[in-house]
Amino acid sequence: MSSKIAGIALAVSLLVLAAIMVPKLDDLVLRAMLYPVPRVAVGAPPPGVVELELEPAGGVEATAWLRRGPPERPALLYLHGNGENLETLRRAGVLDELEALEVTYLALDYPGYGKSGGRPSEAGLAAAAAAGCERLAEERPGSPLILFGWSLGAAVAVRAAADRADVAGLVVASPWDSLSSLGEVHFPAWLVRWAAAGRYDSLAAAPRVSCPVLWLHGRDDRIIPAAHGRRLAAAFRGPVTAVELAAGHNDLLASPRAWREVAAFAGRIAGRREAPPEAGDG
Repeated sequence: MSSKIAGIALAVSLLVLAAIMVPKLDDLVLRAMLYPVPRVAVGAPPPGVVELELEPAGGVEATAWLRRGPPERPALLYLHGNGENLETLRRAGVLDELEALEVTYLALDYPGYGKSGGRPSEAGLAAAAAAGCERLAEERPGSPLILFGWSLGAAVAVRAAADRADVAGLVVASPWDSLSSLGEVHFPAWLVRWAAAGRYDSLAAAPRVSCPVLWLHGRDDRIIPAAHGRRLAAAFRGPVTAVELAAGHNDLLASPRAWREVAAFAGRIAGRREAPPEAGDG
């Protein structure tokens, strides 16, 4: 009898332990799949760029690079993909392209990326983006604020645009509609439902985004298929400029036309008239 009681007690203990651990376990699984933090050390910022330490909600500092542009131009927050950091943005030429926009830009590293403290999570990335928006509002009060996110960064940007009334424009490059929908393209459905349900749901946030949106996507994207971006673009409440390019996922922002589209969009947000992008390369 005592052995049966001991067995029941052990089984109950295991169930209680599982109930405690499963919520943490799905976070660990999601973190391993979604945040492949690059092992690339972040050096000193480029000339003309200032390194800042933002203080998002939660108290974990996030490193950001700020370059000041003309005061009459917009302020832009750039949110990178899940396998990048500030150093890889420099090496890939993204910072050069941002400088060419003649905006005041701030690019940040998420918690756990580069020199930023903490560990990456959906809440942590959202808090870092909010802190970046606040810093730009202090830096350029009254300037139009544009959020620009690529891949994972697009999901972060959509949430920030949905949560803030001061966002004047949103650029989403290679976005997904929801993480669970995308996950089922690459992983078993049961795993996605367990680890990613309700996470980074841009489709649910999109109807709360009323500012103008520029959607950029590669027609040959095999990581986040363009169909996901089309569904998201159709859900925004504000006007959407939709641009599909002859590109895949990782080479989308290597397209000169992509950056011309961003420049024209920033010009429209600033109230300027820009020449239309040249046709013939996407």
